[in-house]
Amino acid sequence: MNALTTQILALALMIGVGFYGRKREIIGEEMMGGITKLLVEIAVPLLIVTSFSMDDGNALEGVLGKAFLYALLVFATKPLLAKLLLKGMEKGKGGVWQFSLVFSNCGFMGFPVAYSVYGNEGIIFASIFNMVYNIFVWSYGVALFSGERDVKGFAKVLRSPGIIASVLGIVLMLLGVRIPEVLLVSMKTIGNTTTPLSMLLIGGLLADANLRGAVRDRSVYFGSVLKLLVLPFLWYVVFLLLGDLSVMVRTYLLMIAMPAGAMTSILAEEYKTEKEYSAVVVSMSTLFSIATVPLLLRFVLV
Repeated sequence: MNALTTQILALALMIGVGFYGRKREIIGEEMMGGITKLLVEIAVPLLIVTSFSMDDGNALEGVLGKAFLYALLVFATKPLLAKLLLKGMEKGKGGVWQFSLVFSNCGFMGFPVAYSVYGNEGIIFASIFNMVYNIFVWSYGVALFSGERDVKGFAKVLRSPGIIASVLGIVLMLLGVRIPEVLLVSMKTIGNTTTPLSMLLIGGLLADANLRGAVRDRSVYFGSVLKLLVLPFLWYVVFLLLGDLSVMVRTYLLMIAMPAGAMTSILAEEYKTEKEYSAVVVSMSTLFSIATVPLLLRFVLV
């Protein structure tokens, strides 16, 4: 068994532990909220900042601009691709899948998988991808559910720990500032809890999901195939034609291949649009991704 297979199986087992823990009420509802808060406000930001503090950081400075341009290219064209792929699906469910095809679970699932497969470089590029993600989710994304842009939500995102950590990490790397060793070790140790905590959380969310009705809804399977296989493959072909399959591009392809993110359910709840169906989409695509992401990593992304 090679190192990649071992790593992916380890992630799947952690999800299984989270599922078991939630079903047995070892992980309670309050703890689920606590894990989410710990990840968003402490663990992920520390992982981001420390990932920018690397010995060969200077080698990455030259590709940061390209990384932003590629991320903008992905998010500027994803909506059109999603609309074409979903042509014919009924409006309500189609709108949920339109959002889901554009906005993946980059944070709780994308970050730990990128770190597990590509190390510090993976987190750096995932952070840049996520910054552009947040710009689009609070403009185009909100408009899909509400019909208007949420300026307050966008302003809040700019103050979020993840964005602040990404900007701080880039500034430290560009200025060549080194974090003191004792502080760096402490930050890395806490940041490295992102992977196990995220996988436990995803397992807990799957345990809470009502999947019985979803198994008979063909639109769930159709949308999941588009989200987890067709879209990543289309972008793989695009970057292959551009002659670029660098770690940056493979990290972006990995982000694209992630399941529907929690923002799908959050915005559906906020704007009272297909709430139950949105929860099913997030849960089922996450469940299917446990099989599809390892396949993509095995045959395409490594």
